Amino acid sequence: MMSVILHFAASTKWSTQMGEVIRFVPKSELERIRLIREARAIYDSIFPPSDSPREQREPKR
Repeated sequence: MMSVILHFAASTKWSTQMGEVIRFVPKSELERIRLIREARAIYDSIFPPSDSPREQREPKR
C-alpha cells in the first residue's frame, strides 16, 4: 500500500497547486525514515553532538 504526501488545506481537504508534483512514498520507506530518526535520537542522547567543528583526520598510509 502506498502513502501520499500532500499539502493539507485549511478547509480540511487535501489539495495541491496546479503543476505541483505529488510524491508517492511506500509505507516501508516512511517506517525506515522513522526508525533512522529514532536511532539518531538515541545515539545523540548517548553521545551528544559536540559544539566544536569535527576534526578531520588525515588518512593513514
